[in-house]
Amino acid sequence: MSLVTTTGQTRFQLKSLSKVNLFERPLRPNAVVSLVATPSSPLNPTLELDWYAFGAIVQAFLYNHEHLNHVNHGDTNAEFEYVVMLTPLVPPAIRTTLLSLGARILVVPSLQIAGVTPPTKNHQYEFVHTKLQLWKLEGVYRSILSIDADLFHVTHNPVPSLFKVLDDWRLTKKAENSSAVFFGGCKDCCNKELNELVTRKSSTPPYSSHMEQSLLTEYHKEVTNNSIHWFPYEHNNMISVTNATNETIGYHYKFWDKRYGNAGQGVYTLFQKQLRALRGAGIVVPVFPALMEDFAKIRDSGAMYDRVAILSVDTTDAGIGAVEERTRIEYSDLGYQADHYYQSRLVGRNGNTKGLLGSLKAVTSNALLGGGVYEWVWVLSSGVYLTEEWWIHVVVGELKKERDGKAQLIMFRDCGKERTGTFFVRRAALQMIQQYVGDVEARNLAARKNGRPHLSDGEVVEGFIKIFDYFGLVSVRDTNDLYWYQYSSCPNFHPLISK
Repeated sequence: MSLVTTTGQTRFQLKSLSKVNLFERPLRPNAVVSLVATPSSPLNPTLELDWYAFGAIVQAFLYNHEHLNHVNHGDTNAEFEYVVMLTPLVPPAIRTTLLSLGARILVVPSLQIAGVTPPTKNHQYEFVHTKLQLWKLEGVYRSILSIDADLFHVTHNPVPSLFKVLDDWRLTKKAENSSAVFFGGCKDCCNKELNELVTRKSSTPPYSSHMEQSLLTEYHKEVTNNSIHWFPYEHNNMISVTNATNETIGYHYKFWDKRYGNAGQGVYTLFQKQLRALRGAGIVVPVFPALMEDFAKIRDSGAMYDRVAILSVDTTDAGIGAVEERTRIEYSDLGYQADHYYQSRLVGRNGNTKGLLGSLKAVTSNALLGGGVYEWVWVLSSGVYLTEEWWIHVVVGELKKERDGKAQLIMFRDCGKERTGTFFVRRAALQMIQQYVGDVEARNLAARKNGRPHLSDGEVVEGFIKIFDYFGLVSVRDTNDLYWYQYSSCPNFHPLISK
């Protein structure tokens, strides 16, 4: 599986950069290197796209495709290439996508050091010392620029000028008969020193409180007596609370933190434009609303990468009205937060595709849960009007907590708590729904042969809820501000059988 979803010409263009044979694509003199060490949570190792992996994908796109940062792989004189260090813990889909975007991949062992105290609860920090594997590349590249996977350029690409600074400094040191330099101006770190740094000093005070960057700084100050060479300000100007967007070369993800207020809104807007290009290249892109404050809510929801499909039940005789249709499309398009589908276009309008049974057939179709693309499908009956007061991923983040995180079917108490105008279904429920649909159709077939009526929609709903409730996978919630309806629409809603 790949996180690149394009077809046709764009797909061919991306594939043309994915050569990894050194004869077809020889190494460049310099390298920009990022690290993606692990999925975002040990509790969810199958998660394919966390923030750092997504950041590396964005960087690969910006360096290899976006005009501000383009690296021409066809140019044998190109001075640098983008490299991502991956550990075996990273899902294969990430590797495939990075390769298709032209990144060179280095698979390295993960490096965890006992006794190191991460500065936050984010377990990713337990793996940051894996970046020290960079020293194994000494002699492979002339210079290496190590950057965080969530550090981005927006106005122009400073990398060529940064490597020129390093080259000029190297020539100066050579004239002074000093040793060669590596990693932005630090003294060469031989294997003996590196082993000492990793095995002893990094786990003892004061080094144990430092992550990999400050650890190197302290090490060279106190052990090698080698001063740190800082890049000139004009090459290292990230956004701050005071400086203007047009002065900003790049920014770090942390500047989207609430403590910085809206100081980064201008750069955030520029990043949105880059993401639109990334989406146009067929890369799975999370939701990025217009305002940073809304992004913070989505980021904190725990559902930032959950892809959502909205399914409109339009198989009733009246279908859905123009206003309903417009609000659903506008809601889906807002921040690209969801994709909108019509039930009739997935399963038709015949008698077997109406009611809940028809909705479940659409939900399990290859276009939705059956295709493995979406994590959630939100089914909307005719007569439901969506509001823009809630971002759908903020809601999904709350739904993921239902039944201690086990809920796979979420319904709402509408129409005097007798019916439900909408319901959410999670991908984990796919097999159970498919089996239930098969059972209902078998019972309907037997009834038809014996001259008995088919199961009513109420009976289908009752059986559907009971089977999920039996396994503790259903949650029924009170109506919220997600949508509104008129009571005249209640006959279009599914009957809600109390548990």
